[in-house]
Amino acid sequence: MTAGEAHQTGKFESQSLRFVQEHMHDSTPAPSWVLNSPALREAPVERVLDVGCGAGVHLRSVVHGLDAGEGVGLEPSTEAVELLNRTYVDDPRMTFQAGTVNALPFETDSFDLVMCWSVLHWVGRNEYLQSLGELIRVTRSHLIVMDFVAAQDYRVPYAHIDGMFTYKQDFVSPILSSGVMRVVDELRWWDQKTPGAVHPIQESDLQPFLDNPLSYQARHGVLFAKDYSLLPTFDAQHFSA
Repeated sequence: MTAGEAHQTGKFESQSLRFVQEHMHDSTPAPSWVLNSPALREAPVERVLDVGCGAGVHLRSVVHGLDAGEGVGLEPSTEAVELLNRTYVDDPRMTFQAGTVNALPFETDSFDLVMCWSVLHWVGRNEYLQSLGELIRVTRSHLIVMDFVAAQDYRVPYAHIDGMFTYKQDFVSPILSSGVMRVVDELRWWDQKTPGAVHPIQESDLQPFLDNPLSYQARHGVLFAKDYSLLPTFDAQHFSA
């Protein structure tokens, strides 16, 4: 592990601003499998949090598509947040603030839907499990996570900062291991940098692992539901001889 990798999560503030600036004119909304999800359509979604919201396009499409009352976007860069708040000043449902996924500045169970879209691959592995725990903590109902996947977990040297990496790693197993989350819906796909283009794939398409471009390009989106009752309750009398 390099010194940069050990402290990686806190070093992406400049990349946050760069990404937001580069994508301010994007118009691609959240994918239809999110906006048309029966689970989200049937449950009231009043507050939405988008962790690593980028230019805010996905957040806006989800807030208005699900008729939510409030959408909060989070980015590490304070300059990016100022730019986003200026951009969406005419949309009273949208607000933005600074923060990172490993230390979310929100109360437990304070959002009906939390989204973390193409963010986890940036997070340093020292903060990875903490970040998943924070996403679980602040949602009261549903969580959407999308990121790169592959047949095997691995890391990629980050092109913009020497000594840094991005990660292609399964996030479903550690989220389910919390004991209070279940999978509602999921989709695997790959894209060719074509806005809105989705090419569905199966997990089996990621094999073999090496010499397989899909294991570099594939993405996995998962809708989870939070349910504290998934863990059964027993007391001492259940274990008395």
